Amino acid sequence: MAAGIPTDKAELTQEITLRCVYDMGEFGNDGVQACIRADMAAAETLAGYPPEAKSIVDRCFSTLWSRGYGMVQRCVERDWKAAAPSPSSPSR
Repeated sequence: MAAGIPTDKAELTQEITLRCVYDMGEFGNDGVQACIRADMAAAETLAGYPPEAKSIVDRCFSTLWSRGYGMVQRCVERDWKAAAPSPSSPSR
C-alpha cells in the first residue's frame, strides 16, 4: 500500500470515519455514511494499483489525503492514465 495509507483496517476505518464526520456531519448521518462508503471503496481501489503506480499514488496521497480517498483515487486515475503510452505511440 502507498505510504501514509493505513494498512490496518480498524485504523483506516477510524481515520475515514473521523474525516467524514468532520466534513459531512452537517448533512446528517446519511451524508456521513455515504462519505464513509465512498472513501472505503476508494482506499480499497488504491491498494489494488500495481507497484509501478506507487510514486503516483504516493504523490496524490501526500497532496490530497485530507480531502478524502476519493480525491486521491481520482488523482491517481488521471495521472495513471496520462502516464500510460497511447496505442499509437511506439514502444519504449
